[in-house]
Amino acid sequence: MLRSKWERFFEGQLGAALYRTNRGDFEALFLTKPRTFDSVRVTERAVKGEFYRYSFEGSPHAGGMEGRRNFFARRANRFFMTYDLRLAADLGEVLNSI
Repeated sequence: MLRSKWERFFEGQLGAALYRTNRGDFEALFLTKPRTFDSVRVTERAVKGEFYRYSFEGSPHAGGMEGRRNFFARRANRFFMTYDLRLAADLGEVLNSI
């Protein structure tokens, strides 16, 4: 587990961490309970080549980010971001089993 660059990305965020695993890297963001990421809407726009622009609307509000293509998994007060689609699917399955 390493320090995340998304430490204060969402309003009311408790913390964030970068996890490096043998399955791939992912960022994990957490809110204090009972707040959730359930109403966050993610909009993805391809800008050029492999460059994407994301906006996050709803509660908690975060604004936007730009960079490589990301995949997201979220449930309740947990939000995961990764560049690997398979890892995002696996993280989503784990979240749904909690």
